[in-house]
Amino acid sequence: MFAEDVGLAYTRVRSYRWVSSRWPKERRRADVSHTIHKVLASIPHEQERFEAVNTPPPSLRGGQPRWTHASVKRVVGLKSIPWRASRRVEAIHDPAIDDAVAAVVTTDFLRRPAVASKAMADLRVQRIPRDPPMAPGAEDPDRHPLGQGRSDP
Repeated sequence: MFAEDVGLAYTRVRSYRWVSSRWPKERRRADVSHTIHKVLASIPHEQERFEAVNTPPPSLRGGQPRWTHASVKRVVGLKSIPWRASRRVEAIHDPAIDDAVAAVVTTDFLRRPAVASKAMADLRVQRIPRDPPMAPGAEDPDRHPLGQGRSDP
């Protein structure tokens, strides 16, 4: 078998062949990596695929437009999961900048016993008051509607 002859796994050779079949030689770009061609190969419409490789997105850091692994994944709609823990934390914090969203996400996370256990072990979390001050005009659910508790005088 050819894959064995060249010292590659069959699946690797099959992947190379598929990418090559999606990119005729005259449409390939020498300044664009095989990996970028492979991800763009998933674009089903031929003309759209060929136009995409010739129009890299603008660099997020300024400068010339160019293809990066992150930018090609954004173009085709793949989610990129950061490998560094600090980047994954940033990815969660950015959409949760709104307090209402953060409260829902936090509640969902605290329903996981391992997460709740770790969070409660943090001294900074233990110092947070359990009952935050009431906003002016807000009703206290523990108070009787008449204002004097549940017992009659």
